[in-house]
Amino acid sequence: MSIVESGTELAPSLENPYLNYSAKPFILGSVNEAVDSDKVRWTRTGNAIITLPAGEQIKISPDRQLDRIEPTINALLGNLTPGSSYEEVFNSEKDKYEEALIESGGEIRRLRYGELVYYPERNDLVWFAPRDLKLLAWLARNEIQLKDPEQNISWEKQRELLGNQVIGVVGGSVGMNIFERTRDVLLPSWMKVADPDVFDDANRNRVRFGYADLNQNKAEVAAKQIHATDPWLPVSVYSVGVYPKNISDFMLGNESLGEPPVTMAVEVCDDPDRKIDVGKICKESGIPLWRLTDFGKTFQVEYFPYDRISDFPLAIGMSDGQLLAARDAWKNNPANRELFFDFAFSLVGNHWKNDPEFADFINQRNRTPFTKGIPQTSIASEGGASHTALHMASVLLGWEQPNRHFVDLRSGTQITEYQRKYFDTWVLTRDTQRPFEGTMTHEAILVDSDFRVELTHIDRSGNVYRELYDDEKGETAIQTSGHHTETTKR
Repeated sequence: MSIVESGTELAPSLENPYLNYSAKPFILGSVNEAVDSDKVRWTRTGNAIITLPAGEQIKISPDRQLDRIEPTINALLGNLTPGSSYEEVFNSEKDKYEEALIESGGEIRRLRYGELVYYPERNDLVWFAPRDLKLLAWLARNEIQLKDPEQNISWEKQRELLGNQVIGVVGGSVGMNIFERTRDVLLPSWMKVADPDVFDDANRNRVRFGYADLNQNKAEVAAKQIHATDPWLPVSVYSVGVYPKNISDFMLGNESLGEPPVTMAVEVCDDPDRKIDVGKICKESGIPLWRLTDFGKTFQVEYFPYDRISDFPLAIGMSDGQLLAARDAWKNNPANRELFFDFAFSLVGNHWKNDPEFADFINQRNRTPFTKGIPQTSIASEGGASHTALHMASVLLGWEQPNRHFVDLRSGTQITEYQRKYFDTWVLTRDTQRPFEGTMTHEAILVDSDFRVELTHIDRSGNVYRELYDDEKGETAIQTSGHHTETTKR
């Protein structure tokens, strides 16, 4: 009996090269199955001898044979509704484990319960609880936190919506934070990650990794982190990144390899060309796209609903023509710093100006020994990763979510933007809250012309200042505190 449905089961193909990386764990199956099929045996001194699929035999000393079943049992004790079918199944599994412990006489090599997984990087042989039981433990604390706006969705329907997803993350540095958070929040059926670079100490300020991960490919490290607790989850590793020859496999899948298409994409890479390539293929193929950008102590999450709006632009608040013209200007003069930032901020907007230290770096007002890399911090990248994962889950569950949400973690400033099309015109509505000033501002802006048709500003004292453009009369009405009206011709 399956304890909990996690979504559609996607069967990985043994021939799929994207599923292989140097530290990938080997799943040997249940202990009894592994013993009966001679995948594992023990010597009189307690060494385990395992046989890998290629026929290679590995010896594992007793100190590297680890029972990790008890943490799953402990996680579920007291967390299941009394009398529920899940509690009954759990109690049955718990009894089996306790009986197996007694029969083993305290010798792990005689423990005949659980799933065996071999981790080649550390030469560990690990006993895990069955994945269904572990999945139930992972869900125990966050299931009731993710519901639809009406709060009517059943747990089974929630798992169907979240668990059926194939998540693709382009970028493995800050992207590794997103990779972990989306896995934790959604518990999807398949994940993909792409990055051609390796970790060095400059990444340490915003990504959690250890000495063994230095000089290791970022995509492989991201997969390894996931597989440390969930070795069963299929993870496709694109260690050369995405580029024209393989981006179709990453985004659209490859049936001959058993590689599924992405259902939700996240872009958090540094390469401007890859950003455009990812946006274009998502737009052409109807794949919803999220982009996380962190500026110093601030971050923003952008959402491009290409599965619902096929002509949604490649950038928020910018037409595709304007964006690509800015890119072409930079490409024609790649050494020009100003042209590069003109293109970059056409793509991600200008809310970075809210962080004074970051703005000083961009405008070269403060000279430091560190002038090449873009300033980034873990407080922004980790906060942004969690926000991205929640945004993705909320969209799946039917919540209305902004197309851009900017957060300044120090000042508390938040900027929320929605982009909608009215007839043939894209209109961006922007709400800005600045708690330290006690002000709120609402704007409506025509995307193609940057013309503001409405502005409402409320200050700390409650005074209201409002501009409203009347297209028929060609004039702007200015209202202050609802009492005085002044009209000016445009």
